[in-house]
Amino acid sequence: MVQNDPTVIIAAFLLGILVGRIPSTSWWSSLRWEIKRRTPHRCPQCGKLQTYGHMAGAHHRTAGWIRLCQDCHKDLFNPLTQEYDDERS
Repeated sequence: MVQNDPTVIIAAFLLGILVGRIPSTSWWSSLRWEIKRRTPHRCPQCGKLQTYGHMAGAHHRTAGWIRLCQDCHKDLFNPLTQEYDDERS
């Protein structure tokens, strides 16, 4: 039988304390989301740089979920809106 070595017990205890002090993954995920939301992204349609919050998400049949700037989103997914707005004014 192997006797209990106190250095192994102390090392395991210190490792347990350190693991308890590591930030949780939810905190890290929310920080990454905030950084992603505030950094500029390029619109795949027109190439303008926009922040993630000022882009609209849309489901495209081929590409899946994409983020477009507001102008491109309106032109692609609501093409008659501009003509309708012009007629009303």
